[in-house]
Amino acid sequence: MKKILTIIALVTCVLFVKAQITITGADFGSIGFVGVQNNDTIPATLNVGNAGPLAQTWNFTALHTHYWDTIKFVNPITTPFGISFPMANIAVTQTNLPGFFNYLSSNAISIRFDGIGIPTHIFTQTTPAEAVVYSPQQLYLNFPSTYNAGFSGGTKYTYTIDTTFVSGPVTIDTLQERYTVKDTSHFDAWGTMTTPLGSFNSLRQKYIERRTDSLWAHTTTQGWQFVTATKDSTLTYRWYANAENIAIVEITMDTTWTVPKKAVWLKATPTGVPEIVNNQNILIYPNPASTDLNIVKSNDNAVYILIYDMMGRLVNESLLTDRATKLNTSSYSKGLYSYRILDNNKVNTLSSGKFIINN
Repeated sequence: MKKILTIIALVTCVLFVKAQITITGADFGSIGFVGVQNNDTIPATLNVGNAGPLAQTWNFTALHTHYWDTIKFVNPITTPFGISFPMANIAVTQTNLPGFFNYLSSNAISIRFDGIGIPTHIFTQTTPAEAVVYSPQQLYLNFPSTYNAGFSGGTKYTYTIDTTFVSGPVTIDTLQERYTVKDTSHFDAWGTMTTPLGSFNSLRQKYIERRTDSLWAHTTTQGWQFVTATKDSTLTYRWYANAENIAIVEITMDTTWTVPKKAVWLKATPTGVPEIVNNQNILIYPNPASTDLNIVKSNDNAVYILIYDMMGRLVNESLLTDRATKLNTSSYSKGLYSYRILDNNKVNTLSSGKFIINN
C-alpha cells in the first residue's frame, strides 16, 4: 500500500512540475509587435479563481467585446517624447489613445515603466504636452517569473494639469498632481486558461497598486502650496503564457476587490495582425490632401470622425450622417495627421489611419 501511495505521489509531483510554466524576457514583445485587444466593461460574472499550489482552470470564454484596440511596440526615438526617456527601448501606443505613449525598459531580467508621454489638452485646454518621468522606474515584471515569485516596489511621478487658473483673489499659474505609488506583485496561481482566442498554460499575477494623489498649486506670491490628497488602491490580475508577447487577459477588480470591474483580453495572436484600418469599408481620400478631405461610407449609419495632429491634439470632431462628406482642411498646417472613426455612441472604433496635409 505504501508503495502505491509513493508512486501516486511521484506521478502527482511530475504532473505538477510539467503543468507549470516559466515566463522569461523572451516571452515579452519587442519593437514591431502588433496585437489586437478587446475590452469587456461588464465582466462581473467572470471567476478569477483562487491562489495556491494546485492547478487552476479558468474559463473566460464568455468575455465580451465592447470595444477593441490595436496595440503597437515602436522605437522610442520615433515618438514625440522619446528624448525624455533615454533608457527606454520600447514605446507602446494604442489606436484608442492617440498621442499617448508608455515607455518601457525591457531586458532579460525585467520590464520596467519609465513613464508616459501625454498630448496637450487632456485635463484642461491649457494642459501642456508633457513627458511624465517615473522616479524610480516602476517594476512591471521580473524574470524568470514562475509560481510563487514576487516583488514589491514603488515610484513617484507628477502631472501638470493646468497652467492658468484663477481662484478668487489668488492667481494660480500651475496645478500639479503628484503621485506616490507602492506596489506588490505575486504569481499566486497557475493552470489552464481558456479565452475566445484559445487555451493556454498560464501563470496568474496578482498585482496590487496603492496610490497617494496630492494636489499642489503654485502662485507667484506663495510658491507651491499643498491643496488636498486622496488615497486609493487597485487589484489587477494578469494571465501570462509563453510566447504571447503581452498578458492574454487582464482583469481589474472593483473597490471591494471581489468583483471584476473591467477586462482586457488578447483578441488576435500578434503574428501578422494589422492595424485597425478601414475595417468597415470607409474610404478617405486624397492622401496627401490639401484643401479638402473626402470620407465615403458604405452605409447610412451615422459615425464620428476625430482628427489629431502629430502631437495628439484633437483638431476636428465631426458627426458624419451622409454617405459622402467633404471636410475643409484648408486651415490645417502642413504635416501628418491621424484619424479615428467611431460609431454613433462613440464606443467602437470602426476605422483609423493617417493622412498627410500638403498645402
